Amino acid sequence: MASWSEPRKPWRETRVVLLGTGNRAQRIAAQIESPHRHALRVVGFLDDDPSEEDRRALGRRYLGRLDRL
Repeated sequence: MASWSEPRKPWRETRVVLLGTGNRAQRIAAQIESPHRHALRVVGFLDDDPSEEDRRALGRRYLGRLDRL
């Protein structure tokens, strides 16, 4: 006899924008996106004065200045 079950609903992610692009923001993004916190997803960063080095290190989207919020 075949069994039937409802299809699983896709996992819903909460999208997160982080303020800042420095080391602390990058560490927070890595923690948020770790496998055991899969309900969150970093979509980008806002910062008034990001250094070029910080922007390259992000590996994620730089969304612009804080006043875009």
